[in-house]
Amino acid sequence: MPWKAVASPKFFRAGEEGKRQIAKSMAPVHRNKYITKHLVAHINERAPVILKNAYGAGYSLSAIRQCVAGLMRVSFVCLRELLADILAVRMLGFSFFVAHWQQLVTLYLWGETPIDLSTGYPSMELRLSVVLEHLTSDDYPGNIERFLEESASDVSPLHHTDKTKARRLKAYIEDCRACLLTGRGISSPETIEGEQNHRYDPVDKQLMDLLEAEIRTTIPKLFRIAKFLIPNKDCPGLTARFFERIARLDNDLPPFCQDNDPKCFAEVMSASWAYQFLHGEDRERAE
Repeated sequence: MPWKAVASPKFFRAGEEGKRQIAKSMAPVHRNKYITKHLVAHINERAPVILKNAYGAGYSLSAIRQCVAGLMRVSFVCLRELLADILAVRMLGFSFFVAHWQQLVTLYLWGETPIDLSTGYPSMELRLSVVLEHLTSDDYPGNIERFLEESASDVSPLHHTDKTKARRLKAYIEDCRACLLTGRGISSPETIEGEQNHRYDPVDKQLMDLLEAEIRTTIPKLFRIAKFLIPNKDCPGLTARFFERIARLDNDLPPFCQDNDPKCFAEVMSASWAYQFLHGEDRERAE
């Protein structure tokens, strides 16, 4: 079935399984019309206006077409990368987010432009924001905040030490969100401002703002497509064994319980990263 089928009424009339089959038949998924229809229309409409206002009505039509084509290419790359991140978090849950936060974020300039106009790759901040938004959405079965709130509550049957761990991890998530909202990170504001001003001229800045706005408007559609490709029943969740796995790691034991669920890989990875945050770094410094 052609990829454009996802924009047709047939897609919306189909049942959940039918929608998944239609979505899986699309190639490539991130370029189907359901996702890109309005983005393409708005870029085609608004980018020429920005260019003509900046360079005059005599700006060549071929140059405008080349610029618009470049923006389309960049937007498709960005959508591809973000969709891949969303699918990954639906497969790996909390561990995917924290792995990026703890490791990869230190390799990138914090405060860089949301989308690289030369490659189309989204910034680490944009990636992390999208992943965290999906990870903590009400509809996501592995919602880490909901799990930690329930674990730390007074009615929770967990031991008080596990409740303390849950509160610390919840504070960690809240701090991550605050960093993303405020842009607080590794680089100083002066360094960020200087590098951005050096990299983009005013016209590029307007095109960047247009592209970012269209990408952000399209993100909810990426969430919907990802949900069809990996339904909620196939997404990993966290159980009380999450804290048991952390305790085993703290005692130099493997994070596997006696009767492991075959789908426990995501929880094992999440517990391993949680251990690193709760205990591992302190033990490494002590040694």
